Amino acid sequence: MDVEFFEAVLAGSRSALLRVGGPGTPSRLESNLVVHTAGASRELAALPASETVAEGRWQAAFPIPRDLLAAADRFTLVVGDGSVLALPAPSSRPPRRDREDVEAALRRERELREAAEARIAELGEAEQSLRARLEAELERRQAALADAQARHEQAATETAGQIERFER
Repeated sequence: MDVEFFEAVLAGSRSALLRVGGPGTPSRLESNLVVHTAGASRELAALPASETVAEGRWQAAFPIPRDLLAAADRFTLVVGDGSVLALPAPSSRPPRRDREDVEAALRRERELREAAEARIAELGEAEQSLRARLEAELERRQAALADAQARHEQAATETAGQIERFER
């Protein structure tokens, strides 16, 4: 029986859950966790139904006050089949977000997405309006240029005619 993981999951402001598990199949898991602190040891019982052995793996979970967890120097797992396992310091894992937190975060993300989509649509409409105004201005200027060119040609023709009459 080996230990593959030993982790502390914070569960509120005053408690945590120590989870331990790994490969192996002890004949009797029925474990207790011994928490060693400066000058004292305290034995913790596993949570009911948290001890499982299945498909060549075992696991257990132990509730622990956060102040005891903070004061712990070392940990020992005492298994019902007589095995004693020294455990490393537990790794820490953030608590899972509860359903309400997840739903609130999802609602906020949806609101942000909807606001972004509305802003994109608004900008798209503004772009279309600006394009229409620019196209109208371009047409106006092209018409003005064509008109100016026509007047220039007419003036050049009239001037050429006047010069021709003057030279005769």
